[in-house]
Amino acid sequence: MIKVAHLNPILGFFLLLLNQFTTKTLMRKVDAQLVRAIRHQDHFSKGNRTVVQNQNGTTDIFFHGHRIACIFSDSLMIDNCGYWTVTTKQILNVLLGEFCNSSIYQKNFDWFLGNGDEYTGGQMLIPTT
Repeated sequence: MIKVAHLNPILGFFLLLLNQFTTKTLMRKVDAQLVRAIRHQDHFSKGNRTVVQNQNGTTDIFFHGHRIACIFSDSLMIDNCGYWTVTTKQILNVLLGEFCNSSIYQKNFDWFLGNGDEYTGGQMLIPTT
């Protein structure tokens, strides 16, 4: 790691910005469109992702036809539907990051929420922020 204090202040600031930008995960375009549809309460379907706005005010998110998430007024229900794949986890991470200020990570083949709670599959409710 380069010590920023010993560099030109402008260069140091640029390196800090670069570090911030490169350490954050970039969202895929299709996932940004999915989030936009959820926030604007629109229906959305692209590739293998679908957003359905329900009459009761909830929003269902489908991946390959499986409901992997449902957004309620105060919580997000996640469900990997038995698929422990990188893409399923990535989509759930987009939703958790956008609506719950949380994430899922993997350690020794097990999945955990950002707060350390283990996710063992099936439906789990997480409060929205």
